[in-house]
Parts: sequence; C-alpha cells; structure tokens
Amino acid sequence: MENRIIFLGSDGKYCLRFLSPEKRDDRELVWQTFARIKEKYGLYSTAYSSIIRGIDKRTLRGSQFLFELELESNLQKGQRIPRLKDWKDAFLYMGRGQMIGVYSSTPQIILNYPEDEFKKNFYLTRDLARKVASLGYEISPNNPAIITGAKIEKLSSANDSYGISLNINGAQIENDRRFSEEHEDINMGITKKILFTGSHGLRGIDIFGQRYIAEKSDLSYSNERGRIAVIEKIGELPYSSGKLDWNPLCS
Repeated sequence: MENRIIFLGSDGKYCLRFLSPEKRDDRELVWQTFARIKEKYGLYSTAYSSIIRGIDKRTLRGSQFLFELELESNLQKGQRIPRLKDWKDAFLYMGRGQMIGVYSSTPQIILNYPEDEFKKNFYLTRDLARKVASLGYEISPNNPAIITGAKIEKLSSANDSYGISLNINGAQIENDRRFSEEHEDINMGITKKILFTGSHGLRGIDIFGQRYIAEKSDLSYSNERGRIAVIEKIGELPYSSGKLDWNPLCS
C-alpha cells in the first residue's frame, strides 16, 4: 500500500499519509498518546481499555474513533485526522488499488436515533441525544447528524460500557441526509461509494478501501487492517502548474 496521497484541496495542496512504524516520529506520537491516555484515565480504568483497544503501538496497526480523538490532540499544529471532506478530496488523486485491504476511522460520529440497538452504546447514545437536542438539532434515521470535534471525558458511572462521555461543547454538528438509512451509496465528489448504514443509534464512520464508507457500531473496535491517517497542508494555491510533486513533509 502506498503510504501517502498528495492532492489538491479547495484551498491548497495536502498530504494524507498513514502512520508507519518505520518512522521514529510516528512511533513516538503513538507511544506518547498511550502514555497520555494512561495518565488521564488510569491504567485499570474502563476508559483506558476502551480507548486503546485494537491499537498496536509496536506495529501502529489499528484504527478506531476513541483513540484517534486522543491522538489528534497530540498532533503538531496544522495536522489533523482526516474528515470525510478530506477523504472526498483525496479519492480524486488515489491510484488504483491504493487502499486495498485497509480501513481508516474518521474522528466523526453519526447520531440518528435517541436510543441504540447496540447494547454497548445505550448510555452514550442517550446522553448524546439529550445534548444534541438541547442545542436545537433534530435527528432521525433519515436525517442523521454528524458530530465532529467531540472531546472525551472520563465517566465514573458503572453503567457506561466505554467508561466515558462525549463533550460536544464547541463541536461541529450538522444534519447530513447522505447517511440516511434509505441510501445505499454516498456521493464523494465525482464518484459514489457503497454505503453500509448501521442500525439506529450512534455509529462511527470508517473508510474501507476505495469503494466503501461504513458505519461502525462499536466505537472502540479495530483490527490489524486499520491504519491511522494524518493530514496536513503542504502548499498554498494558486500554482504556476498543476503538478503534484513529492514533498519532504509528506514522506
């Protein structure tokens, strides 16, 4: 798999790359994130085990919503975990088969119902639905909300399976009918991707290869096919030519 994708966004040139165990800075980023999570939540807490679940700090394999929220706060200025919009732009410049057998999570979640059919999400879904409603947003299976920029907080209640709550003060919330349960595909620029919608409640959003966008029920689940991606801006518009040359910041 090619480790990086250089592409033009609406306001400049970007590099989207996957963390590699061969890069010392990437290894240190993941190790520091593990250490920060341990200090913040406690080694034996439910929150700690949920947030690190499925992430291998030796191979840097694994990708899941909770860990990437924590990792993003450790990134350098100008870097972030790719959002759906970033992937939409990157898809236009990917080589054929560039992401075969790989998936990557986004730091975004979908809420489409105030209660969840997936038992593990029951309390987190109810809490988020209450918070979203208090901000004036309406949700339904055909009018789900995408939440970007949530912050993890430790929860002492034994009722929550993850041991956390999500603070959405200052988060971006928008209804997105592309993720309506009635849709079987999703428009991602000039192409459409097959959409696997989840059941009612709270779902993560994963990019599966170059063909699929999927909603994931378990926000803490990953396996070795997952790869953490990071994006950063490496050039400004306009250009004297449209060439997308290799840049040392995207190695």
